[in-house]
Amino acid sequence: MTVEAAKDEIAARLETLGRAERTINYRLRDWGISRQRYWGTPIPIIHCDACGIVPVPDDQLPVALPEDVEIGQAGNPLDHHPTWKHVACPSCGAQALRDTDTLDTFVDSSWYFLRFCSPRDASPMDKEAVNYWMPVDQYIGGVEHAVLHLLYSRFFTRALRRCGYLDFDEPFEGLFTQGMVTHETYQGPDGSYLEPSEVERAESGAVLRHG
Repeated sequence: MTVEAAKDEIAARLETLGRAERTINYRLRDWGISRQRYWGTPIPIIHCDACGIVPVPDDQLPVALPEDVEIGQAGNPLDHHPTWKHVACPSCGAQALRDTDTLDTFVDSSWYFLRFCSPRDASPMDKEAVNYWMPVDQYIGGVEHAVLHLLYSRFFTRALRRCGYLDFDEPFEGLFTQGMVTHETYQGPDGSYLEPSEVERAESGAVLRHG
């Protein structure tokens, strides 16, 4: 058997015996999405001594970064800004503080391709346009994308579908990782890829498949 066929046979037998069941196990850990820096999307949360954690109201979104921030001293530039973080609590009106952390850039890049489908729409995304243009045919990236951005993007896409914004689960049709191709690559008439040992060159330069 091939490795994949053997895996399938082992799983099938264990399921028949009632000893196990198949599942997909992602190596996704808790994700700390906050960053103590200026660049990035501000976390839309206000901290109030009386009300606790209060979301920024929809009519005050998006939260804009201050343009007169000073870069150079140690620590979070947004936390050092003299006025930006000081706001009134949306719930009780008392003096409160904005969250001065910004979101990890993966939060934005995990759904920006959906925004590209209708970049001038007043809403974050137009469902009809997204369903027309998506999913992306070919995803190209470094090997780190296989367990980071690709996985986060799939997570966001599935969450958006559950919320009714999309009609599909997978954002990308295929993945091509840079660095995977390290020698000449051949395809047969049926489109399947061949190992170099499976082909030979004719005098005309054409590639022939053994057998």
